[in-house]
Amino acid sequence: MTDELEIFVAGVKQNISNLSATGTLIPGAYITLIRDINDTITALFPSGISVTFASVSKTLAIAFDGPDVFKNRTRGLLGTWNDDPSDDFTTPDGTVLPGDASPQQIHYDFGLKCEILYPLRHHQCKQCDVNYGILNLLIN
Repeated sequence: MTDELEIFVAGVKQNISNLSATGTLIPGAYITLIRDINDTITALFPSGISVTFASVSKTLAIAFDGPDVFKNRTRGLLGTWNDDPSDDFTTPDGTVLPGDASPQQIHYDFGLKCEILYPLRHHQCKQCDVNYGILNLLIN
């Protein structure tokens, strides 16, 4: 499956076949990449956040995990991470899509609105004083 995934760190494509199951530290990026036995790729950050990527039926699947300190501080594509799934699809203007919204509604009425409001830019992680270009999409 890994041949279907392309992983870029700081704009540099990573050679997935060189990643180990115990973790490969990406020089200068403060990110450790792990290739799991199921050919998923997990990015570990010093803050304790992890993002796992997998190719499932030619679709990108992403899973997020992080320390409780980030609870109630996420927004956008991650949802609100407040243990209330009914408000996970809250748009930047505060509109909440229903849990049974169609994939098209989620894409156009939620996903694209988050992409426009939260463009990829650097975010300061106060706990670790490191800039992460992806975390602004995840953490308020």
